[in-house]
Amino acid sequence: MKSTRMYCAMALMMIAMSLTVFAQSGLKVVQEINSPVDPSENGTVNIGITQDKVVFTTKTGKDNSIAGFRGDQKRMWIADLKKGYYQEITEADLQKIKSMRDQMQPQMNDYQSMLQQKMKDAMKDMSEEDKQKMKQHMPNMDKMMQGQGPGMDAAQTEYKQVASGVTVGNFSNCTQYAGFANGEKVEEVWTVPYSALKVQESDFQVFKTMADFFGAMGNDIKDKMGSAFSFDSEDQGYEGVPVKQVQYRNGKPYRIETVKSVSRENFSAGSFEVPKDANLKKRDMFEGMPEMK
Repeated sequence: MKSTRMYCAMALMMIAMSLTVFAQSGLKVVQEINSPVDPSENGTVNIGITQDKVVFTTKTGKDNSIAGFRGDQKRMWIADLKKGYYQEITEADLQKIKSMRDQMQPQMNDYQSMLQQKMKDAMKDMSEEDKQKMKQHMPNMDKMMQGQGPGMDAAQTEYKQVASGVTVGNFSNCTQYAGFANGEKVEEVWTVPYSALKVQESDFQVFKTMADFFGAMGNDIKDKMGSAFSFDSEDQGYEGVPVKQVQYRNGKPYRIETVKSVSRENFSAGSFEVPKDANLKKRDMFEGMPEMK
């Protein structure tokens, strides 16, 4: 009888040890998405974060997808559950994309120059009244004339603090910022310090690893990725962790992202892999694209 109890105890210990090995502690962030202009974009994004892995589960009216990044394997995958396929992205794939970008850039620059010249020629004999009418129909016309159209770098967003002590959902004492690009408001952000979420900067280390991973496409991509996932005031232009963001287009809000909760969770290894029970087909990420010489 004693030996049976001993074996049972040993079995339980082994199970506990195996769970410790295969479970990884991290953060679970639940985010709500709302669009005043397109209800099909309304839904949720659940984010699982560990030191070297992250997974995004998106469910909206138009999107049912999961994307995972494995920093320990330098590999990313994106699964479209609606269409029934997934794609993997490796550093070699990103280097290939960089090569394609480098080959296409001269053509993009020539096309941009041609568009600018055609627009200048068309406006040469226009009256001021006609020019103003054209600007109303083409809000980005001035940017295109200055070489900031498609294929060109977007203007940098500058943030200004507009309020403090604001309550956003479950988060109190938030700081509110307004972001401007070319004098136009493009975003509003509400932030809290790390301590309010009971998290540390090190909890988000995986996003720096992911920025380095995408750096294979070029330093410009690495810098943009780094800024997008950085909570450092020097990189993002404001202090704290965003708990609400409102993006503007032509002066009107079109996308609202709100953090509903942040909690500590244990994740299984399978949480960061393509879901096997979805019966997804693997698709090459370059399928249907022309080969570059």
